[in-house]
Amino acid sequence: MFIRDRSGASGRDPYLMARLHLLSIGIGLALGGLLLDQSILRWGALAVLLAGFFLRFAPGAGGVHPDDEGEDAEGEDDEAEDDERAADGRDGDAKAR
Repeated sequence: MFIRDRSGASGRDPYLMARLHLLSIGIGLALGGLLLDQSILRWGALAVLLAGFFLRFAPGAGGVHPDDEGEDAEGEDDEAEDDERAADGRDGDAKAR
């Protein structure tokens, strides 16, 4: 079973409701197209479902905000702070000695 780690993300997706609505509409169109044997409904369902899928990559979706630099940038900042402390003599190991 896959459990997504949301410790770094806010967990809020501003497009979640829109994606769920598009999914519902796409499923309805697909079922209608299959039951009525209408290819136009099936192609419409595909277009709606793809729109919902690509909405996932819209700015701000998935809890990723433009001002977040990511884990790599935070790690680099932490290393820079550690180097700065070591140069100033404020290193945690130096205090223990």
